[in-house]
Order: sequence, then structure tokens, then C-alpha cells
Amino acid sequence: MNPPLREISLDGDYAIESNFPLADLLKPEQEYQKVYKDTMPKIRAAGFLRTQAIQEHIEDLMQHSSGVSEIKSALSRCYQIDVSFIKSMDDLKPSNLASFMQ
Repeated sequence: MNPPLREISLDGDYAIESNFPLADLLKPEQEYQKVYKDTMPKIRAAGFLRTQAIQEHIEDLMQHSSGVSEIKSALSRCYQIDVSFIKSMDDLKPSNLASFMQ
């Protein structure tokens, strides 16, 4: 159901009639906010993982852990960050983290 017909004025001399549902204008903004909310923690985590201290910890984990799932679990537990975007050991390299952030 569309809202009642109304005039949208661009300036005092010109107006157009419209009954476009204003709620439809909010849908793209809501979709953007959802993606932003889901993506920003991962981008922040990637930036955090690129720091030298964390990279040294990651190298140590790689030497003493058997797989990427153990490393992800340790990083998540130690730093309380979202590491769900990490799929392989290569994803933990600083250059690949920088690419992810872009």
C-alpha cells in the first residue's frame, strides 16, 4: 500500500507529486548498515593481526600447532577477535591481511 499523494518541493516554484513509499528509500541504507556491522569487526581484527607482536605470536603458534583451526581458536581465545575470515595459514600473512582489509 502506497502512502497518500504529496508534493515534493525542490524550491518554492517547482513541486512534483509523489506517492513513493518512503520506507523503500531506507532499504539500501539498512543493507549497507548490516554489511558494515558484519564486516568492520573482521577488518579491525585483520589490522590487529598484522601487528608485529601478534605476527610473532602467530609464528610461534605455527611452529607448535598442527593446523589452522587450532591457531584460529588460540587467537580468538587470546585476543577475543573474530577470526572467522581466516581460511588457511596463508591468510595470516601480513600482506594477505592487508589485502583482506582493502
